[in-house]
Amino acid sequence: MPACPRWNASCSFAPPVSFKNALISAGLTSRRVSWRARGGLKWLWALPVCVALLFGAGGRVRAADGEVVAPRPDRSARSSVYQPAATAGRLRLLTYNVAGLPGMLSSSDPSVNTTRLSPLLNHYDVVVAQEDFAYHAELVEHVDHRYQESPKYPRSTMFGDGLAVLSRFPVESNARVRWQACNGYLLALSDCFAEKGFSAAELTLAHGARVVVFNVHGDAGHSEGDVEARRTGFAQLADYISRHFTGSALIVAGDTNLDDSDARDREILRRFKRSTGLSEVCREFTCRGANLDRVLYRSSARVSLKPRAWRADTRFVDAEGRDLSDHLPMAAEFEWAKHSSANPQR
Repeated sequence: MPACPRWNASCSFAPPVSFKNALISAGLTSRRVSWRARGGLKWLWALPVCVALLFGAGGRVRAADGEVVAPRPDRSARSSVYQPAATAGRLRLLTYNVAGLPGMLSSSDPSVNTTRLSPLLNHYDVVVAQEDFAYHAELVEHVDHRYQESPKYPRSTMFGDGLAVLSRFPVESNARVRWQACNGYLLALSDCFAEKGFSAAELTLAHGARVVVFNVHGDAGHSEGDVEARRTGFAQLADYISRHFTGSALIVAGDTNLDDSDARDREILRRFKRSTGLSEVCREFTCRGANLDRVLYRSSARVSLKPRAWRADTRFVDAEGRDLSDHLPMAAEFEWAKHSSANPQR
């Protein structure tokens, strides 16, 4: 793809409408998205469209222009952590795959659970959510975050990117980029039915202190096609960081679908961290079990980031103690500090 201006989301989001290696597995899966091809394979949309009509959109409300419309709770001053003159502070971040597919397509019970988890998000200054496909209004119904970035509306497939960002720090700009590759069209977990990728939101912690928060949702599955899609995707993300955010403080969080038990995924993660200079928060604490939901970070010459906590938040359960999603909500807490050399007007 040609280089895009730093925050030109429309440039970086050119929608595919066909697949380069269409239906390579039993005529039903795809490994790489073609960004310029037109037409073809439109009959494959019939099944997901029928499923969508059958199960509905889970009560989601949309305006005429296709943007999600959500009720706006009162934004109380008590929730604000943004102090323009601050030189240090803390940042509590949650990454959460909320399993927000419509109705019976979800492995959770999102029509009920999304409303339940909404007020719990207020424990965090920054929330990055994945699979926020069909219940965004319910997700933000009880939150008090002043700055909200809604999921991208779908342009050429059944679902959009499913990426939402909630923040108590000002969001100066937000870019959306779709993965160049996907695997699964009816089979292999059907990743190609969603416009998955990553977002990059630039947050202002204080005057002269900024951090870019990436929200990531990797291609799912364990087949060779799935692994290749993740390999291509994280190389794409590393290149995007190199082109747009050299020297910036970063937090990269989300459902990476990189499995610690798979040597192929471990190598993808190793290369990504080496090329970006990122460190993984959980490695500085105790990591247990499969670790698909990750938070990585790096400091800059202007802003230092120091992780102080890492845990799964056990509050996200129903009255019977059942998880509200098929992923655990993973929380990281940082201490940040502005270096004395930072320009206070930046």
